[in-house]
Amino acid sequence: MAERIAVLRRKSLSAADAPHSAYLLNGHQHQIEFTQASRVAFEHCAPVRQFPSWRGKRNYSGSYWSSTNNSHVEFESFYERTALMQFDRDSSVVAISSQPMWIVWPSGSEPRSHAPDFFLRHANGDGEVIDVRPEKRIDDVAVRSFDATRRMCELAGLRYRVVSDLDATLDQNLRLLSRYRDRRWAPPLEALDQLMTLAGQTLALRALIQALSRNVQESPAAGWVYSMIWAGTVNVDLRKPLGLDQVVHVPGRTQS
Repeated sequence: MAERIAVLRRKSLSAADAPHSAYLLNGHQHQIEFTQASRVAFEHCAPVRQFPSWRGKRNYSGSYWSSTNNSHVEFESFYERTALMQFDRDSSVVAISSQPMWIVWPSGSEPRSHAPDFFLRHANGDGEVIDVRPEKRIDDVAVRSFDATRRMCELAGLRYRVVSDLDATLDQNLRLLSRYRDRRWAPPLEALDQLMTLAGQTLALRALIQALSRNVQESPAAGWVYSMIWAGTVNVDLRKPLGLDQVVHVPGRTQS
């Protein structure tokens, strides 16, 4: 795999007379003009870069079990892992891939290349290219690379976004909630019926757990509520510490 990745990049750089994308799909190397990139199922592509570890490495790389993919997705830093958790709980996202493409474009005497961090496939069919970097680490070089990537994505009919506003509180909350992604924490019908009686209300997390525990012996209502927060069934400000006094909003009934 390492050799194929190296060869892929060398080939892509040697053919940079126009913006194009290089990727690995089903074990094979491919290149395509980037204006045609929306035709590629990047969500099924293997990473075009490796994720090595070494003593003293500043960032921790690893893999995250995505409930969206039902498989692992690789990340290069804890900051990227936080972003992955955000994508994983987004109901509009149906598939996630990590660094699935090189984007190469002409730039003076030497071509430029960039491997965006993630690709998302949305339920409506849209593809979205994602870069993840803390605001304080976005220097002039990164700005030029991100701006070029944005322009090329617009021409190709792809969305593009830079995620740069994540924080430690959000990460802590998402790591807690991710424990309740499993379907075994999905609330039963009687709990959902009770939730409907609270539609449109704002109450403390503690009060919501107590409300859903009524008439249920040995109720795991806290787990149900965390599952619903993860799924977006109820709304909480995850930029604040998630405690029992945190305010929860139960959306109102949708008008038919």
